[in-house]
Amino acid sequence: MRGIVFLFVGIVLIAVGIIVSQSNMKVKINRQRANAEDSKTAISYVAWGLEGLGGIFALIGVMGVIRGKKQNKRNHYILQNGISAEGTVTFVDKNYAVLVNKKPIYSIVEYTYVDSTGSQHTRKVSNISSDIVIRKQILVGSKIQIKYASENPSESVMVLA
Repeated sequence: MRGIVFLFVGIVLIAVGIIVSQSNMKVKINRQRANAEDSKTAISYVAWGLEGLGGIFALIGVMGVIRGKKQNKRNHYILQNGISAEGTVTFVDKNYAVLVNKKPIYSIVEYTYVDSTGSQHTRKVSNISSDIVIRKQILVGSKIQIKYASENPSESVMVLA
């Protein structure tokens, strides 16, 4: 989600930079109206700054979107082909990093599970919908169904269906 926000902000900044670069505004430098050439130079510096900042935001956004799609694809693979196990919730709290109307919409859930070799693993997920956590009554000590990857048991996904 953050990747999409960064991408959007980057595109907006680039668009504003282009609009500013096409303007014929008069500029004041040290409280004195600058001539046309100095105005154009100042406007071009501002436009380049906005476009450069927008490029940085857009690049970060594209990288975030790609990383998110890759993680979603991996989670889907684990759900389809993973090994089922039972996990024990060890921590539940609201995630105050993302607020909507000053309320957290995500919760943090940490759980432990034992794989087929007897090794214990811990996973912390910080972007589970708070509504789902409440509806499924996920509390510390609760047992939840998970699936973990057979080739890397430390990668797991909560089964919330």
